[in-house]
Amino acid sequence: MNTLVSIEEAAALIKQGKPLTIAAPEALLKKLPRGKWIGGTIPYFMGPDGGVVTHEKVFVNELPPEAIEGDTKSYDVASLPRFPSDAADKGCTFLIIPGFSAVHLAFGRDGQGYDGMFDRPVVGWISGFDLKDAGKVKPGVVDGATGEYFEDRAVALHVKLAPGVVAKADIINIFEQGSGPELQFPEGGFAVKDVLVDGQKKNFAAWVAEQKVDTKLPLVADYSGAMINVSFQAVDAAAGTVSLYAPVFPEMKYRVAKPLADYAKAFQGQLAAQKTTPVFTCNCILNFLYGELEGKKTGALQGAITFGEIAFMLLNQTLVQLTFERP
Repeated sequence: MNTLVSIEEAAALIKQGKPLTIAAPEALLKKLPRGKWIGGTIPYFMGPDGGVVTHEKVFVNELPPEAIEGDTKSYDVASLPRFPSDAADKGCTFLIIPGFSAVHLAFGRDGQGYDGMFDRPVVGWISGFDLKDAGKVKPGVVDGATGEYFEDRAVALHVKLAPGVVAKADIINIFEQGSGPELQFPEGGFAVKDVLVDGQKKNFAAWVAEQKVDTKLPLVADYSGAMINVSFQAVDAAAGTVSLYAPVFPEMKYRVAKPLADYAKAFQGQLAAQKTTPVFTCNCILNFLYGELEGKKTGALQGAITFGEIAFMLLNQTLVQLTFERP
């Protein structure tokens, strides 16, 4: 079962002892019983009828029988680099991080360098809140095994797989690099001032304004053939800074993404080619908002709509999925 359910149905699944990931508003997460699950706050989902906002239901990712064991742990900024070493030798990890927390920033900046980070699949998401409550609440996560609720720690579900089963993490990115100039940042991070535009140093905020860049489009870098997005959060012309939802890195070269004609159709086209059914899926709040996906179906996949996605690294405006396969 990977779908929106009542809190009573979610509680029944937890009591069966199955490893789960759960997405729901804070009030509902705090009502769930203890068990082999982790959760994060969010009221946005891709449900059976398309995009939906709800404070009455929870989204449960129930892992199939191939997931034979599930172990939950929580991590602060200091201990987070050790989470890959806690994973099962033949398994995968689900990771949920509170949005805008110190742990979120640390993972985005340093996660790719954690020892063992790419030894086993890591997928997950950044928790959030109803945008109507911005400035009033903080994103949170739950370690279902202990019942603890955190705003400053990440939670992980380390899953051991049955013999012969392998986990595979994939992303679906409907964006590609546009035809504009090459952008490189002398200093990386979530907030930047300077940019090299085809090698010429400029203030990035001023350049974005001069070029009338559509900031609904992400920056896109080519990671050896994989297109990775970094989304705009805010442009402060007075301060001359641009805030981003994921960090840029000095060694990478970026371009503003090519515009899309139709978000929903772009997802539907890529999903139609799939031959396997994922055990986990999440998509980005920016895709939900900019693509006006509420009430629109993007294919058969269902999952949480998040403040950031994780597939080994922090991603933006990207659909992440995990499949279990027998090679």
